[in-house]
Amino acid sequence: MARNYEDAVVGLPEAGERLGLHRATVNDMVQDGRIPARRVGAHWYIEADDLERFASTYERPRNAPRRLPRPVQPSSEILTLLGEWGSATVPELHAVVDMHEGNIRKHLRIAEAQGLVERDEYSRWSLTIVDATP
Repeated sequence: MARNYEDAVVGLPEAGERLGLHRATVNDMVQDGRIPARRVGAHWYIEADDLERFASTYERPRNAPRRLPRPVQPSSEILTLLGEWGSATVPELHAVVDMHEGNIRKHLRIAEAQGLVERDEYSRWSLTIVDATP
């Protein structure tokens, strides 16, 4: 039975997840020739069979740090400020939060994905209001 092309190849981020390694580490292994891969445009792809073969023989170095899953949490400082101010733009938050604007945006996007904040058409962020009454 023929496999679908998407099922037959794996990108580096997914390969890293399967191996318990960072994507950059998998990239280094591809560059060193330890894992056979094919480049398509700007992306590297590993045949699923090749990845399985590599995974079956790969031993993690003893001194390699373990990757611990970290729960993704938005900054409580940003959420507190939004609660106090009602709404704010990223530059307004950047003026008082010791964080790069890009990181502030990242935290706001995480909070948005968790349903904690929303952005209006003027790029002002505010806490979402959850009605607790039945």
